[in-house]
Amino acid sequence: MKKVILPILCFSVFLISCEEEPIDPNFDIRDDYTGQWIVQENSTIFGAQSYAVEVSKSDTTATDVWVSNFYGLGTNTITVMEIIDNNILIPIQTVAGSELSGTGSSDFDVTSLSLTYGVDDGSGVDNCTATWVR
Repeated sequence: MKKVILPILCFSVFLISCEEEPIDPNFDIRDDYTGQWIVQENSTIFGAQSYAVEVSKSDTTATDVWVSNFYGLGTNTITVMEIIDNNILIPIQTVAGSELSGTGSSDFDVTSLSLTYGVDDGSGVDNCTATWVR
């Protein structure tokens, strides 16, 4: 009888501990992305560069963030990135006369981002990889 009770007890504890936690209705994953980031960029045209960007939440789309100074285009420029879980999409857009697009991802706790993108100012595409850190 003791051999039967112990497995049943363990299984019951397992079932209780697997209960899903409710999702906070005020949770916005974009909050993890906002603020200043330091970019370490490798460009086929310009080589290695380092600069800062500022990320803020879009007030028009629930999954978008706005990035100022993306690709070092200036602090008065805005590049849109879409955040879906830990994946990042840089949709095709024109910023400061340059067409850009790309993809990326963040680590689990959103302390580092890895991006791959292309930027074309009309003279050819500059293929870039970048790591963003806080």
